[in-house]
Amino acid sequence: MKKFLFVCLSLMPFALKAQKWDGPVGIGLKAVETPFSALDVSGGIAEGRPGRVFVAPYVIGWSNDVTAGQPDQYLLLMPLADAGTGHPVAGLSGTLYMSRGTATSYNFNGEYRISMQRAYNNNISLTLVPQNDYSRFLKIYSVKYQGVPYAAVKISEILISSCLISFSGHWWNQLNGEKPRLVAATDVTETTVFKSTQPVFGQFISADASGNIGIGTTDTKGYKLAVGGAIIAERMRVKAMASWPDYVFENSYQRPSLAALDRYIKEHKHLPEIPAATEVAAKGIDVAEMNALLLKKIEELTLYLIEEHKRNNELEAQVKKLLVK
Repeated sequence: MKKFLFVCLSLMPFALKAQKWDGPVGIGLKAVETPFSALDVSGGIAEGRPGRVFVAPYVIGWSNDVTAGQPDQYLLLMPLADAGTGHPVAGLSGTLYMSRGTATSYNFNGEYRISMQRAYNNNISLTLVPQNDYSRFLKIYSVKYQGVPYAAVKISEILISSCLISFSGHWWNQLNGEKPRLVAATDVTETTVFKSTQPVFGQFISADASGNIGIGTTDTKGYKLAVGGAIIAERMRVKAMASWPDYVFENSYQRPSLAALDRYIKEHKHLPEIPAATEVAAKGIDVAEMNALLLKKIEELTLYLIEEHKRNNELEAQVKKLLVK
């Protein structure tokens, strides 16, 4: 008996190798579900969660060619709704690919590291980080499709020509079982920007669609670099300003009189052109502009001192003449 089993087991690999199956194979799928690839496995692979791992990229489809007049689309990534009991979850973790190009067409290969999970109403993590030079920064939108809110990206913000979109990695969706897919922009409602910044280095460095970088903050307030904290540097150079105040020394420049300056200071409690403390507290200061203003005041003060020095010399000369008499 043992010898018979040994022979059967020995011949099994050859028997399996000789067989051929033309159709896709689904393991763990429901009876109504169709495999999406040559081997589609549901359950168990995604670390015990009800989901799938797309070892071979899951082809989502070709996007529309907006430049050719085709309608814009949204790529639905995962549902945001909490539809059901027990707080069902949904998410993606892997790589999102966008590609196109032939010998006669525009070449493009966008790639994004995607990490998303939704569980509980107040626990939603959405990250979509560009991975190469062709990958544009993408906002993440909240859109409603067939009554269900989804996290989505807008196709025209990826590429206005058509591209093939695919995903490779972990996918799970207890909410409605829907995989990432393309839908017409006209079929979604309640479109809002869910997230306009993406991490560059974890929670410490972020970027937005305008190329503005935030360190320690995600609110750059429109500046190219915003730092939520102190900065230290060995050297810093500010680009030269066109209005550098050497014009103060021109003969045509009119300085305010000391009497007028005295009246202004008594009324406003700060120098002319220099922002008040309340304005600095609310808006901060432009370092280059402030340095130019301070230099201007120093140059004006220097001229005042030179003028007073000349007057003192004249007075001293007059005193000497009086003493001689």
